[in-house]
Amino acid sequence: MTIDLNSLDTSTQEEQGAVMEILNPLTGEVLKGDDDEPQTITLLGENSRKVQLWHDRNARENLTEQVAEHTGQKVAKARMTLRERNIEKVVAATSDCHLYLDGQWQECTPENMRTIYRRLPFLYFQATAFMADMSKYLGNSPKAS
Repeated sequence: MTIDLNSLDTSTQEEQGAVMEILNPLTGEVLKGDDDEPQTITLLGENSRKVQLWHDRNARENLTEQVAEHTGQKVAKARMTLRERNIEKVVAATSDCHLYLDGQWQECTPENMRTIYRRLPFLYFQATAFMADMSKYLGNSPKAS
């Protein structure tokens, strides 16, 4: 079978994002809100411009910290743990959400998502795995589970 490699181009979908349905970490069932709709997070792909900018900024910060350590200079800001840096990447990739938490629908702001990913690590891990699966960014529909 012959496949045109262009049919596997994920760039457009990665920029638009794909919808991840939130799964119960114990049962694997899709979690729903009080509207009986699936709870979701829309995530940009690893190769999206916004996530690539995060990678560039992260690399610059790492280099600055290494130079400061090597030269004995004080680092202006506290070091972030690897997990915190990765949470920041997922926050940067989050473009929309439909999340029901603490009896109310959550606004999809970077501050809220940062708090939610820290508080509920299973969401962070689901989002990270979702973003790493390039097949989620193939196809005509932005919805993938």
